Amino acid sequence: TVLEDLTRNLTNAKSVLDAIVVEAKKREDELQNNVWTLVHPFITSAARGHMEQGRYADAVAAACKAITDRIREMVEAKTGESLEGAALLQRAFSHESPVICYDDSVSQEAYRQLFTGSLMAFGKSENVTMEDAMRKLMAMSIILYRIDQAI
Repeated sequence: TVLEDLTRNLTNAKSVLDAIVVEAKKREDELQNNVWTLVHPFITSAARGHMEQGRYADAVAAACKAITDRIREMVEAKTGESLEGAALLQRAFSHESPVICYDDSVSQEAYRQLFTGSLMAFGKSENVTMEDAMRKLMAMSIILYRIDQAI
């Protein structure tokens, strides 16, 4: 009958759609795993669990904290000072005696502004999509790799 044919066709269509969803999820998981090989290990350690649980704003906040913690470690190791917030960043990138040094004063100022501005902007993230979070994590990863390359 017509009703039986319609039911059979709908069942077949649902099976096809279910298979497509499973394949799409598999590809998404593979892509996410490949992306993490490009992200700084500190960022991966801090943010990946949040990302996998769909807590994208938390992932971005955790990455900001990872960068701040890395800067704090560097400042404490070189100066013995235990600083927080703006004072920490000012000490790390100061003009007179920076802890995190770059080639020249122009680069030093440019990186200081980039790092502090990024942490302030990204640290306030709310209602973040997965794509936006990954972009921010990649940007912060580049920042952290650059901090690691400082003189």
